[in-house]
Amino acid sequence: MSGQIDEKKMKMKMKHPLEHRWKLTFWPTNEWNNTTNIITISTIEDFWGTYNNIPRLIELGKVNFAFFHDGIRPVWEDDINRKGGKWIWEYSREMRAELDKHWLNLLLFLIGETLQPSSIPDGEIFGCTVHTRPAGDRMTIWTRGTNPQIQKELGQALLEKMKMTGSLFFKAHSDAIQINSSYHSSAKIVLQQGGRGHGNMRLQNVQNFLATLVRNIFFFLIGVRN
Repeated sequence: MSGQIDEKKMKMKMKHPLEHRWKLTFWPTNEWNNTTNIITISTIEDFWGTYNNIPRLIELGKVNFAFFHDGIRPVWEDDINRKGGKWIWEYSREMRAELDKHWLNLLLFLIGETLQPSSIPDGEIFGCTVHTRPAGDRMTIWTRGTNPQIQKELGQALLEKMKMTGSLFFKAHSDAIQINSSYHSSAKIVLQQGGRGHGNMRLQNVQNFLATLVRNIFFFLIGVRN
């Protein structure tokens, strides 16, 4: 009898390791350089122990959370992130009730290594963030590369697996660094549930050229008047 009890105790103490170690990070609004590492998660038990002790997103004010492979910082400038990008999903106030459900589903897909299609090289996705704001919330999924074909396939998989509605935007970190913004107006790929993606890089280059041309003409005219 005692042997059976000891075996049960051993099974209860056993933990189920994840394929990767993950780090949960927090930072106040707009203070990217003031991040706090909450915990490093390496087992399923670690994950649920952490998740169940954090308030739900809809109960919090302006906050930011990041969930990344251990060793990768949730910033554009990290060596692994420089050549990558991120998918951006924006939530209106009316969609806030769905945010916690989608955030949990995303975390579970990540630790289970089941989010990206098998046709895409392993390790393409390695982190995500969530940002809560009064005007609307945002969730992002970070990728190792920016190849349009791979990203379109990945984006479609995200729409299908996450069962989200609305639009999903992809933006390269190199573009975000240049204009110091992650806003989706200059996104290179846009996908909609049930629709086709469009991500014309040449069109994006033309738009950037025209914007620069208009700005230069504006400053030229000001110089002539003066």
